[in-house]
Amino acid sequence: MTNKQIPFAIVGILVGFVAGFFVGQVIVPPSSNFSAEKEKPSPSQSSIPENHPSPDFIKQLQALQKHVEEHPKDRQGRISLGNTFYDMGRFDVAIRWYEEAIAMGEPDPNVITDLGTSYFYSGNPEKAIELFHRSIAIEKDHPQTLQNLGWVQFQSKNYKAAIEAWGKLIQAHPEYEQIDAIRQQLQIAREQLEGESS
Repeated sequence: MTNKQIPFAIVGILVGFVAGFFVGQVIVPPSSNFSAEKEKPSPSQSSIPENHPSPDFIKQLQALQKHVEEHPKDRQGRISLGNTFYDMGRFDVAIRWYEEAIAMGEPDPNVITDLGTSYFYSGNPEKAIELFHRSIAIEKDHPQTLQNLGWVQFQSKNYKAAIEAWGKLIQAHPEYEQIDAIRQQLQIAREQLEGESS
């Protein structure tokens, strides 16, 4: 199971800070083992957008959905559907499958974090923060949760909470793959907090 991290794109100014690209394309692949390459349209398919899922991908997705419907106790299948719809940018649908998976088993900070990230991308940062805190209650130093919690708090201009989350991440996981970007963003959060108090 791989977590959906809200990626960093460090820039020199706060305005325009970009995080709107899919983690599956940048940091980690979807955990589903059935994802397919998106095909470029042939001349006969020129009316189909280039980023439209390929027919093979759609068939595989439909097969997984049918499998899950026929196996109501298949928790991993629901997680795979959540991951796939997340990587397609269909966060509303991903939320449904992650929530079903969470309801079926022991609390899992990985899935809870993915659900929270989906809520963030769906425009509900408050719900995302709630879920990230739920994940941390299970595993206090969960790295992807701390990264994402810091980012959502930063976006919400709650710089003190962002600093706290990223500080814990740096202390607990000094070799984390995005540690340099997190350190830079932490410094920006500190500067923003200082600016508020001056």
